[in-house]
Amino acid sequence: MILGNHLSVTDKNGNYTFKNVNPGEYVLEIDRSTTEINDIPDVSLPISLVLNQKENIFNFGLTSAASIQGKIEYSESESQLNFAQHSYKKDRKKKENLIIEASNREQIVRKLAVIGHNFDFTYLCLGDWKVKVYRNGLDKKYKIPIDQFNINLKPAESKNIIINVIKQQSEIKYQQESIKVSYNENKNKNE
Repeated sequence: MILGNHLSVTDKNGNYTFKNVNPGEYVLEIDRSTTEINDIPDVSLPISLVLNQKENIFNFGLTSAASIQGKIEYSESESQLNFAQHSYKKDRKKKENLIIEASNREQIVRKLAVIGHNFDFTYLCLGDWKVKVYRNGLDKKYKIPIDQFNINLKPAESKNIIINVIKQQSEIKYQQESIKVSYNENKNKNE
């Protein structure tokens, strides 16, 4: 544990103590070299603490981080969605992409994700997360039937989601106009 310029090592039960610290405002943080890669605190750290002259107690725990993984799948039509998934091919060289946002009460994380590819949010704290899909200029001929997901993450859990992008059928209407044909007869008056 690091408190300003002071260091403390936790015992086998995770207890730590800083001795001979003057009153004042300090930042408490974890020395990440002493924890497992997926360990995260159950409170937001680093944190600013104001210490007084008496004993100061700050408790927190470590837990295993969670993740959200997903894929953006492309389909030519909504009726094919349940039967077959198609790879995303576009005539233009530009790859279409979406912005995927994962948020809870304290954090917002955004990723640019390419249609037809996987995406992930790793090292997430536990609890309720909202995943929202933003079109990012996606052509209006494509629709996203479900653009928001509510997820509850538990320790070391990995949730998977699929975001469907569907090409809407274009409807072309032909209007029939009546064509007026007139016949002009030029009579020769030279009789």
